[in-house]
Amino acid sequence: MTERWLTQSYRETHPAQMEKMATMISRTAVDGLVGCAHAIKKMNQASILADIKMPTLIIVGEQDVGTPVSAAEFLQRGIQGSKLVVIKNAGHLPNIEQTEIFDRAVLDFLGL
Repeated sequence: MTERWLTQSYRETHPAQMEKMATMISRTAVDGLVGCAHAIKKMNQASILADIKMPTLIIVGEQDVGTPVSAAEFLQRGIQGSKLVVIKNAGHLPNIEQTEIFDRAVLDFLGL
């Protein structure tokens, strides 16, 4: 799972964090994980994107294989006025891999 969520570079340079994440993942109930995967697989909210009228920030890691940039671009096209931020050198968890850039994007979006 960590190979899908985090870039190879991050995994290689942050062994302590990877150990913590591996421990967390190993404690996840298999039934819960399988149930989540089945729910996500069937989920398609594309038809309601145009109904979103609130300011929306979409953040994606440039190297995210689970929800790639193309999926984030699809969301942006569907949500009028949304803002898309693609974070370089990050996978599915840019808030962990590129914390400062992620935080700045959120704070800028909030006007803080």
